[in-house]
Amino acid sequence: MILMENDSVNLLNQIYTMLIKAYSSIVGDKALLAFERMGLSISDAMFKLNPDDTTLSNELAIQHMSQDFASHALNITDNYVQSGMITYEWMVQLLLDAIKPIDTDSDSIQLMGKLKNEVRGIWDSTLGSFSGIPGDVYHPVYAMPDDWYKSGNMSGWTPYNISQNSGTAQPTTPSVLGPLNWSVLPKAKRSIITKPFVQLDHPLLLNRIRKEVLSKITEQPTVQLKTEFMPTSIKTQKVDIKTQKVEIAEAVRKKYFKEHLVDLGVFNEQKIALCHISLVDAVKDLHSETTPQQVTSQGIDISFDYRFISLRRQWWPVPLLLLKRWFIPGFERGAISGGTNVLDQGMMPVLTTGFVAVRNLRVKCNWSSQDMSAITNSSAIGPFSLIGRSINNGTLSCNGIQIIGWFYVPLPCLPPCGDPNLATTAANSPLTK
Repeated sequence: MILMENDSVNLLNQIYTMLIKAYSSIVGDKALLAFERMGLSISDAMFKLNPDDTTLSNELAIQHMSQDFASHALNITDNYVQSGMITYEWMVQLLLDAIKPIDTDSDSIQLMGKLKNEVRGIWDSTLGSFSGIPGDVYHPVYAMPDDWYKSGNMSGWTPYNISQNSGTAQPTTPSVLGPLNWSVLPKAKRSIITKPFVQLDHPLLLNRIRKEVLSKITEQPTVQLKTEFMPTSIKTQKVDIKTQKVEIAEAVRKKYFKEHLVDLGVFNEQKIALCHISLVDAVKDLHSETTPQQVTSQGIDISFDYRFISLRRQWWPVPLLLLKRWFIPGFERGAISGGTNVLDQGMMPVLTTGFVAVRNLRVKCNWSSQDMSAITNSSAIGPFSLIGRSINNGTLSCNGIQIIGWFYVPLPCLPPCGDPNLATTAANSPLTK
């Protein structure tokens, strides 16, 4: 596709529109898409129990999808993703534990009890934990096709190319994304860009591990934590604060982690299993340190391969969400989702149903001096991550797989009714009299 204009805003807008149309043609309905501020880089090593394994672990792939990529509830601003603080699993557990019928007749109570038991039966089929982190069990999110992350897989990918012309025509479609920006890193973090994202000891992930370990250090000299492992029953994890060393139960370490441990260097003997790294949080950490700088060059050519991956949550509580007359004690109507889509101020306005992954990214241009400086110092251009990028004769290349956007559907108003006791309390308040 050739764009006959000199506006990089429309370049990004055309990519966005193309992906929506292509996905809509597959699912048979109009799709909603939100881009990442910086793509989530993926490597085969993330789906192995041992970095030296020649085969990939589907169970671990499910865990990563569940705990990281697909579990965070998303908030969306200007068609870009902001990963929320809560998870979809949190909401399901809240519904099972707390919802009550507005109507107190026996039929309403029995119906809600029946539906809760139906949902709980599926919910309780938890797969378990590979990470050894206390309470770190998960409910599987299935990504289909399940081989999407395998770098050697040639099938299922569609090539795409879009070019910008140096003419003077104006953009042909309204902008929905804002300008195409570089995400410029501070000088101290720029070395992270050039290392290929192929191993779990990439600085992007190690920095996140250090942050998570520090957050667990308390004033207690030793903390003993019980962890439920499946299928290895109950084990114990010890965190020795004096030596700053995390020990995973030996039987679990041998069975699941093998040599899958990395010395963090900055701590004395500090080691931690890499299975539990949150890539979403690591990317958020990095992007929060960047400064946006608008692309100024003209005549940009972007090419990449893309594929769509759908998500299935067998435990999603559809029967409960179809009910209209229930509330959660202490919650106003619409506190979780107001039912107004992306303008929703609720905690969880949308549900992700799939994502778009790209690879073999190429960005070509006769770059301006300002953009050439940005290329060498940026972690992203638009939604595309530049972790592991290379530059050759004005061509910016980033070969690895990355998730650049999420397809979603709006959630209905949740809870559909407010806590009646809140209305009573407000009515009795001196301020209302």
